[in-house]
Amino acid sequence: MGRFRIPGGVLPLFLVAAVAILAGCTGGQTPGPVQPTTPAGGSGPGLVIVSPVNGAVLPAGDITVSVRVTNFRLVPKYGQPFVAGEGHLHYYLSVGVPESSGSSSAMAPVSYIPTTATSYTWQDVPAGTYTFSVELATNDHSPMVPPVTASATVTVTGQVPATSVVTTTGEVTDPRSCTTDGDCVPEQCCHPTACINRAYKGVCTLLCTNVCSGPIDCGAGHCACVNGKCGVSSGPAGSGP
Repeated sequence: MGRFRIPGGVLPLFLVAAVAILAGCTGGQTPGPVQPTTPAGGSGPGLVIVSPVNGAVLPAGDITVSVRVTNFRLVPKYGQPFVAGEGHLHYYLSVGVPESSGSSSAMAPVSYIPTTATSYTWQDVPAGTYTFSVELATNDHSPMVPPVTASATVTVTGQVPATSVVTTTGEVTDPRSCTTDGDCVPEQCCHPTACINRAYKGVCTLLCTNVCSGPIDCGAGHCACVNGKCGVSSGPAGSGP
């Protein structure tokens, strides 16, 4: 699931202009630097990944990234006007925090998870080496100035435990068969249109565009087990089949 990144507020530029007029400045003025996103006189915000630790070796499956945030208010004001010292978190998996000059327009479109939660669980992570990254973002999704980020690289070993999909006679069941909603996940990696048993889910290595497209993206729908088959149900998860 992706979201549009919205440019930061322009209020600081108007304040600079007002100060210049009141001071009686004349002639062309060179624009000042991008304004810091930390409130004046306040301590700088901090971000640390508590777990997993860098260099950890973990079994394949669900991996939860937990962080500690200091001197920064986490508020669910996604896409709302910029307010210094408040915002939310962006979680990334193996794409790294995009480089930016302080403007969201300079950032390449990548998939991220915006949330105020200080932990996020990446599901069904297969064997391999991964870098989990987190950044502090302002209400309008632009990065802090200067950026506040953290990352941890881990090695994942073993195989993702599979839901039982093979009968005692060795017959493979329908890849869409299920017994609970937890058996079902989106079939496609980007902008999924169907659901499948998680045991048949492939490894996703694609970078998805930050748009809401299809019947599942952005809470439009969710995967559920209906009459023994994985399918798309309308509304976010937990809203019923």
